[in-house]
Amino acid sequence: MPVSGPLAGARPESGGVDFPDLLRRRWSIVLVGLILGIGGGYAAGTQQAPVYTSATHVLVLPTDPSDEINLDTEAQLVTSLRTAERAAALAEIDAPPADLADQVEITVPPNSEVLKITFSADTPEAAQRGAAAFADAYLTQRAESADAARTEWIAALREQISDLREGDMSPQAVEALERELALRQAAPIRAGEVISPATLPTAPSSPNSLLFPLSGLVAGLLAGLGGALIAQRVDQRVVRPTDLPTDLQAQVAMDAPGRGLEPALTAPTTALGRRYTQLRTTVVARAVPPPADRASLWLICTPRGSAAGVVTANLVAALARAGHRVVAVTSDPDSPLPTILGVPRNATAGLAGALANTAPITGLLSSSPAVPGVSVLPSGDLSTMVELPTSRAEHVLSQLRSHADYVVLETRPLERTPEAVALGATASAVVLVMEKRRTRRGEAHVAGTDLTRVGAPLVAVALVPTPRPAPGSVTPSTDTPPVGTIRARATVVPSAATAKSDGERPA
Repeated sequence: MPVSGPLAGARPESGGVDFPDLLRRRWSIVLVGLILGIGGGYAAGTQQAPVYTSATHVLVLPTDPSDEINLDTEAQLVTSLRTAERAAALAEIDAPPADLADQVEITVPPNSEVLKITFSADTPEAAQRGAAAFADAYLTQRAESADAARTEWIAALREQISDLREGDMSPQAVEALERELALRQAAPIRAGEVISPATLPTAPSSPNSLLFPLSGLVAGLLAGLGGALIAQRVDQRVVRPTDLPTDLQAQVAMDAPGRGLEPALTAPTTALGRRYTQLRTTVVARAVPPPADRASLWLICTPRGSAAGVVTANLVAALARAGHRVVAVTSDPDSPLPTILGVPRNATAGLAGALANTAPITGLLSSSPAVPGVSVLPSGDLSTMVELPTSRAEHVLSQLRSHADYVVLETRPLERTPEAVALGATASAVVLVMEKRRTRRGEAHVAGTDLTRVGAPLVAVALVPTPRPAPGSVTPSTDTPPVGTIRARATVVPSAATAKSDGERPA
């Protein structure tokens, strides 16, 4: 049955992004993004001033046996402004205490009584002096605080002893307090000690030699992918089946690789030749059965370009290899079809003569010397016809279908004339040929929609590269017909002679 509406097997729009396909097609954009990102990250890293870091470890000791050490509190004391002022004096650093405090980082290892004091500066020596100065300033300040607390406690204890003596307390109580006072006075104050002196850095701690390039790589990759996605959206060229509208993707029966299509017959043993054979098999399987005693009519059309002529010639050759009698017809004066099949473009008045009824069809057909069993009807001079007269064209094709197994008609590109749409409903199968990197998605959508709207059996889509120019090719539209040929007229009036010639058989 003729296809109408959405094509059978059409897949719904997924809305996703095919990243492998995106990378294959836009890898250069992603590569440029990566190079720029890594280069920019490396350049940004080289502009950063080096920072050196030195660390020292301090063991914090209790200043009173009854006290418990809170290392979080001690860490706050290390970074206090009072400690920073004392450290600036010890290290002879001329900088505000607040700035020095910002250069210190305190780490408290778990399950320990150790503070790791880290100091950062622009030189290794300054970093070492700063770390050592903060450790000394912290311990000195802690020792002074402990000494002040002990002095205050001793004064209070002496006053208590004096009060006890004046109150005639027992000598034993006074003696106990005096022993405690003696112990307090004799016990040394140990605020802590440096267990790991500040080291002299041998290399800067920042900037990280890998951080900036890696960050640039990530940023460049994201920028490259973003640019590739934008380019993918902006570029409307058809390159792969996924570029086609969803209603045409399932109809792709041939996807020929390469950058250029040779305008010649392809050997069936080659990879491309096998693709043509597969295309022939697909079209045969999907074609609408023709009426009894009539050949199957295949219509080959394209939105633009000359690739339809190359595909038609190779399809005709594939049918002939299967033992079928084939008539190849073209309405495109620029088609390479006659040349590929070995027939001069101006050998006869061609299709123009058949439409004008100037000669019997048997006298207009030419046997192909390149493919036995194939007859060719070139376009002739159709320069005066904007499009084929539909009723007359159907009559000519009907004659050809009576005396062959297959009639394969290549029409002019749809950008020039809508004759493929006008004749599509009469065909048994329609093959839409699209040139990669030349056909636009919008053109593919319009072509598929126009054909299916009129009920044309669009059974296959062939994606092929743009044909290479044939050596010494001449534009057919400017060819001068040989003596004896007759140019077609735009208006055809049937006559009795027409009816007679219509009944004649092609060779």
